[in-house]
Amino acid sequence: MNRAVMALGAATIGVVLVGCGNSVAGTAFDGRSKFEAAKEECAPGSGYIEVLDDGKGLRMQSEGQEEVGASYEDIVCVLVELDMPQTVAARMDHTRALDGTLEATWDGIRATWSYHPDSGMSVILEHD
Repeated sequence: MNRAVMALGAATIGVVLVGCGNSVAGTAFDGRSKFEAAKEECAPGSGYIEVLDDGKGLRMQSEGQEEVGASYEDIVCVLVELDMPQTVAARMDHTRALDGTLEATWDGIRATWSYHPDSGMSVILEHD
């Protein structure tokens, strides 16, 4: 079983994906973008979770067997904060290195991701 499966499995995300409901239309109620708010909530000091394009994008790189990166817990936290649907979580959960880059959208967010056991999971989020 790969680390993405263990960290992003239905048991992990499915239980906590109830929705935080703290933002609308790409902006948190305090004026920050949804991505800025999620990073600040989950991984404020992580250099492996990075807000891009003045809050319009977010890049996350997880740890792998051979490379350092953000913890899977931090990445899961960000995805939960962004109300990622369980169907997208299930697709991420089953991503293999052979699958290449995959994509999904929800609530105006476009996600692309890939996984390799050596380098971990790479996720890029942007507003549709």
